[in-house]
Amino acid sequence: MKSQSETATQAMYAQTYRSMDPAKAGAILSKLSVKQAAKYINYLDDKTKAAILETMDPEKAAELTKLLEAKLPNTNTTESAGTSASTATTSAP
Repeated sequence: MKSQSETATQAMYAQTYRSMDPAKAGAILSKLSVKQAAKYINYLDDKTKAAILETMDPEKAAELTKLLEAKLPNTNTTESAGTSASTATTSAP
């Protein structure tokens, strides 16, 4: 079982990847082990996961895809709140 500290750290890294250009995030995640990259990418929303995966080497992306976890649409996580906030910000006139 993950400690709260470990979970918080992984969530912080994921937020950093979410804020980055997908190609740059993909390049960094490509240098990690598939297992480690999956830990970080699984904290991301599905749209961000897809944007990052499409920039990665197809073989690495395929291996990583096997370890992806689906996000439920109505979860009460900070990720969902951050995604909603960014969506609201980007759709504002």
